[in-house]
Amino acid sequence: MKSFAGLKPKEIKSGRWQVDVPASLSDSGKRERYWFPSRAKARDYIEKLSDGEALAVSPSLSAEVQQALKLLEGTGASLVDAARLFRERFDKDAESEILLRAGNLWTATAEIEEVTRRSYERTIRFFTPFHSRSLAGIDGTELAALLATWSRGTYREHYGNARTFWGWCARKKWCLAETFNHVEQPQRRKIKRAVVLKPEQVEQLLRKAEEVDPEMAGAYAILLYSGLRKGEAARMTWQDVIEDGIRVSDEQAKLDAARFIPWNDPLRAWGEVFRPDDPETGLLPANFENRDDRIRALCGWSISSKLLGGNPNPRGPVFPRNAWRKTNASIMVASGYPVQDLVFVFGHSEGIETLRRRYVGAITKGDAHRILDLRPTRLAA
Repeated sequence: MKSFAGLKPKEIKSGRWQVDVPASLSDSGKRERYWFPSRAKARDYIEKLSDGEALAVSPSLSAEVQQALKLLEGTGASLVDAARLFRERFDKDAESEILLRAGNLWTATAEIEEVTRRSYERTIRFFTPFHSRSLAGIDGTELAALLATWSRGTYREHYGNARTFWGWCARKKWCLAETFNHVEQPQRRKIKRAVVLKPEQVEQLLRKAEEVDPEMAGAYAILLYSGLRKGEAARMTWQDVIEDGIRVSDEQAKLDAARFIPWNDPLRAWGEVFRPDDPETGLLPANFENRDDRIRALCGWSISSKLLGGNPNPRGPVFPRNAWRKTNASIMVASGYPVQDLVFVFGHSEGIETLRRRYVGAITKGDAHRILDLRPTRLAA
């Protein structure tokens, strides 16, 4: 029978008490050491060894405990505190989602236009170093460091997408929204004045459409005088054009925010002439893009048209991007429409100051009225 009577606790430098169990007395056949916070507890352990009641704690576990306590020195935290914190983080990771899976779900389920979806997908690709990481395990410093490796152009283009993605994940409880606060906003770019259509260009397009494709004349007028995005108009029918204006539902609006666009004189005049008999007819006629390309090409713009078999004006001017919508905003502001109302009535996503700098002065008051005074060449039925 083993005798533990000769074991004596020994105080060590850390202030704790050590019990050395020689190889001849240990169950493992190797020398084992155990540590206790006081002499009394060390003696109690020796007595339990003698009575066969001591709990077996492996030397490796005991050594790990000592290493852990050393790491916690000066923090005021106990080993239990550290274990509890680790458990909390572990559980958060378990409840979180892997970044790549979250990104794929975000891009697949967002109700957005296709061009925006492709932009979102590019943003997720820029997070490649974190694709296999749990969102909850990515801290603000790491996130900021990754985005800092992006080029200036990439940073400006994808910062907003990245912030939107992180906020979406935070709402699903996969991460903390505040984590993104460590990321610096990109420097403000110089806002360019909107490039809009001139009165003679607008008139030429409308008249050419009336001549060769009357349905397109009605579509052009709706886009020009309502400020609808093409993507929104493509989801709408003439049933949405009611007695006193145009209603845009949550499902039809780009920003998922319903709005109402009141009638103005030119919108009413063109709408009365080109409203089809069937209210279920789309605001944009079938094959809109190809028919649009043809009319612009016939008006001298440099654009390839399938219906015309190519680009008849390779040296002509390039049609401005979102020209109808930008022209709408510019003529409304020039004619006295309050800039702040554009944010709500026309569904603009930019702030008031951005709109003011972009559209105020983009067109003269006289040119604005020339566009607003255009009417269809034929009378309403």
